[in-house]
Amino acid sequence: MNDPDLATLMLAHTPAEATVVAALLRSANIPFYVDGRLLVDEFAMSQSLMGLKSRISVSQDDLPRAQALLDEARASGRELEQEGETDTDAEPTPRAPRRDD
Repeated sequence: MNDPDLATLMLAHTPAEATVVAALLRSANIPFYVDGRLLVDEFAMSQSLMGLKSRISVSQDDLPRAQALLDEARASGRELEQEGETDTDAEPTPRAPRRDD
């Protein structure tokens, strides 16, 4: 689709990545367009297996807000990843005994 009002937000590497980004955009009420493919159909899956990417587009007017939303989500993911790394140094939580122990 060559709509002059649409701007590419990103290229999703997998249908799962496209689905997550679509959910983020939907939660912020930002209209979007994903390359004319259904994210859950066999065609999209075969394209993913061939290494083809899904283009996610938003309107030119929504692009700054959508990019900020993605940047914030990526930063949150990095923070969670870092928190998970520090938790590995903690003592493991003892497991409760099972009845057959």
